[in-house]
Formats: sequence, structure tokens, C-alpha cells
Amino acid sequence: MTTPEPSPPYGPPQPYGPPHPSQPYPSQPYGHPAPQGAYGPYIPEPMQMPRAARTTRILLFVIGGLYALVGPVLITVAAAVDDLGKADVSRAALYATGTFTLAVGVVAVVVAALFRKGGNGVRVTAMVIGWIMIANAVIALTAGQAGFMAGFVSGILIVSNCLKKDTVAWFGRPRG
Repeated sequence: MTTPEPSPPYGPPQPYGPPHPSQPYPSQPYGHPAPQGAYGPYIPEPMQMPRAARTTRILLFVIGGLYALVGPVLITVAAAVDDLGKADVSRAALYATGTFTLAVGVVAVVVAALFRKGGNGVRVTAMVIGWIMIANAVIALTAGQAGFMAGFVSGILIVSNCLKKDTVAWFGRPRG
């Protein structure tokens, strides 16, 4: 009687060379097959931040810095209004506006700093900041102050850039 050949302990031997056309390529992110090179699968370079995301990041840094400077000025003006006895402007309203402006400025700078490695929450927070800027400009415009149109345009740019396809893909990419 002949004894059967022992099977390899780690499964059948693997073929050499490129995979047969009937064999699928290894799975890759985004559902695309990985191109095969002479030394194995090609590992893609890290994705570069899209232009719309870079523009939004710069806008958030600039606007966040301006808001972070204007907030303490409004708080200081609130204290000075009380000392001067001017009744035209509510002291509490100036304190609230200054505090809110300072908070939005700090959040904008933090969000801009997180653009490089942040996820979808960073993109959504940037859009919320853009909508706050748009609402602030509309309220100022209805009060007769047309000087807030720069904030309106910046808010629209932030929101529209965060909704672009390449920016959405940037924030949805796999991070290592």
C-alpha cells in the first residue's frame, strides 16, 4: 500500500508572478483595485489637501484671528461704556457679543489647525462657523450696516468649499 503524500502545513503553494486574470486584486480603499508592480502592490502616496480645503483653512485662520482680536475689544468697550454712562448701548449686550465673538474666533482657529488630520466633524464645524458668519452679516445688513458684507462672502465661501466633492473626499479619507 502506498501512503498518501502529506499536504503542506500552511496550505497550497502560492503561484509565482503576476496574478492570473481570473484572480481579483487585493482590496483597496474607495473600492479601486491596487495596481500591481514588479515587487507587489503599489502603495499610493498620501492624498494632498484640495485647493478648496486649503482656501477654507486660510479663511478660518484669518477670520478666527480677527474674531479673537475683536472679542476682547468689545469686552473692553463694554466696560468703558459703563464708566462713561452712555445709555445707547446695553453693557450686557456688548459683553455677550464680545464673549461670543471671542469663542467663535478661538473655535475657528482650532478647526483650521485640525484641517490637515481632522475627520468629518472638522468639516461640519467649519460649515457651522460659516453659517454663523452668514447669519451675523444678514442681521447686520437688516440693521443698516453694510460693512459686514465681507463676512457674508467669507461665510458663503467656507460653506460652499466644505460642500465640494473633493473636500468631502479629503475629510472622508482613511487616516493612518
